[in-house]
Amino acid sequence: KAYRNAFTTFDDVVRQFYIDNAGFSELASVQAVEAIAQINAMAYLKELLFDVSSAIRTHIGRTLVPYVETVNYGKDYIDLYCWFDRRVNAYRLNLDEDLLSVTSVTQPSGVMTSGTDYRLNTAHRSPNQSLLFASYPALSDFDDTLDIVGTWGYHENTAQMWTSIGTLQGNITDSATTFVATAGTVAAFETYSYIKIDSEYLFVTSVVTGSPYTITVERGVNGTTSVAHLSAATISKFIPMPNVAQETRRLVIRAYNLRDASNIVYVSGEEVRELVETEFKLNIPARVTFGVG
Repeated sequence: KAYRNAFTTFDDVVRQFYIDNAGFSELASVQAVEAIAQINAMAYLKELLFDVSSAIRTHIGRTLVPYVETVNYGKDYIDLYCWFDRRVNAYRLNLDEDLLSVTSVTQPSGVMTSGTDYRLNTAHRSPNQSLLFASYPALSDFDDTLDIVGTWGYHENTAQMWTSIGTLQGNITDSATTFVATAGTVAAFETYSYIKIDSEYLFVTSVVTGSPYTITVERGVNGTTSVAHLSAATISKFIPMPNVAQETRRLVIRAYNLRDASNIVYVSGEEVRELVETEFKLNIPARVTFGVG
């Protein structure tokens, strides 16, 4: 599976680039992205977007785009990190990743029932890093494994994490890498953005803003599976946290301006990591440490 990390869209990076380097004062005044995409800087900015996003992920220890995965927790882990939380009167299993939503929880005796056997913690923080269980006996069958299938990642506003931007204009197969938008919806698609159709995540790699409004995508990214979709299926777009997107754009442009333009020497991955470590300005909450605190 391809796990992509782009904490803002490339289109917004280009707009920011022209605001910072060409004197535009408003996003609306920046010329269309496709009209300036041939500039030599564009390929380098694309690389920097991924490099900066990955460096931010490492720096804060959180994944800021959602991904789907089955995570296995063994008996030793459960014995160590399951404890009774009197604040919510339930047994809590601390997790080592941020869990946005749960698809299923399975133990050796079978699939557990959401809302009866377990629920995702929402009492003290969002997103969530623990599952709450009604009673410890519900955990007594953990002989060697617990499988959690869910959507993982960190987002401060999960209710607004996805927004509908249109519908498919025709059926697409499980291997199709393009589809057609409409004149009224194409503006909502952005290069290096994530979209969701049914349960599949797709990564937008290019957008043709003139007829026939072709959207090119990578299929089945971030742990999802490429499947066929029917006409009229809803297309939803992932909305990064605004503060993270803005900070990512700032650091991409900062890294670009640190290059040695006279010798065409670009900033290395190690220099990007050092830049993020020293200049990342957001105060994103640290993950809860293991234990009962």
